[in-house]
Amino acid sequence: VAFMWSTIAILGDVASVKAAIDRSSHANSINPALATEVQSLSLNNDAWAATTNSISALIPGLAGAPGTSAPGGAAGLSQMGQMFKGIVGSNGGIKFGDMVVITGQAVTVDAQTAKSLADVVQAIASIAAMAGAGNDPNIAAMAQLMQGLKVTADGVDVNITLSVPEAQLEAVINQMKKPRVAPAARQGMKPALRPVPVRVGVAAPRMIATR
Repeated sequence: VAFMWSTIAILGDVASVKAAIDRSSHANSINPALATEVQSLSLNNDAWAATTNSISALIPGLAGAPGTSAPGGAAGLSQMGQMFKGIVGSNGGIKFGDMVVITGQAVTVDAQTAKSLADVVQAIASIAAMAGAGNDPNIAAMAQLMQGLKVTADGVDVNITLSVPEAQLEAVINQMKKPRVAPAARQGMKPALRPVPVRVGVAAPRMIATR
């Protein structure tokens, strides 16, 4: 990630970020469709981002080589990369106020991919909401936020909307900042010692013959 000036951030692999910085000193033009999208996002959001690339292409290591499997935790990234390969563009924004509105949109290759992706996101949100029933206060706070998440598929687009009262969002952030306290060790009673029977025997006297 590179930050240029006070309003522009560049995200991508090292080569792409360096190339974008080099191009910034020359006259450039962007895709007209992207320019229209940027204009709409900047008018309706306080913070926003837009891309015409797949998410797997923006995050190094997320897109694995086809037909290969990565060991350990990298295998999970490879699976995520396969799922996100169907996304050819995305955008998102945040509008602050008494009600904080977070929106996102993923553009996929076809309607079936959009529906499948929407189902996956909705399933993850449902699992997170159920996980809030545990004892971890951080997970419970996040689960409460996820209850307001709305996911819909519209043609090739997947639309995500989350509306949260500002006070609730601040409370969740403050909760996340609190250091975790390790659970106190339970004091247990040592089991009573069981008596062990001891056998006491007397050796039989030995006859010693003398002349």
